[in-house]
Amino acid sequence: MSDRLTWSTRQVAALAGTTQKAVRYYHSVGLLAEPERGVNGYKHYGVAHLRRLIHIVSLAELGLPLARIKEIDDVDADTLIDAYAGIGTIGLSL
Repeated sequence: MSDRLTWSTRQVAALAGTTQKAVRYYHSVGLLAEPERGVNGYKHYGVAHLRRLIHIVSLAELGLPLARIKEIDDVDADTLIDAYAGIGTIGLSL
């Protein structure tokens, strides 16, 4: 493994405020890219993985469906505003 800052699955899950099971699920549905593995076979998550995971968890906590989160790759301010507006619309239609 290189000298880059990396975390284990347990560590990255804790940093993002979620569970290891959720991290594995996000991999299985294509929301989170698989990280590289060390010679020991363990996953090593980098900063980009952590940022994406925090983004996924944050939007999920706001009520955005995982299918919609999957569509949002590179989030900019306009995209977030549209996502939040969609959440408000969902809430009003219930």
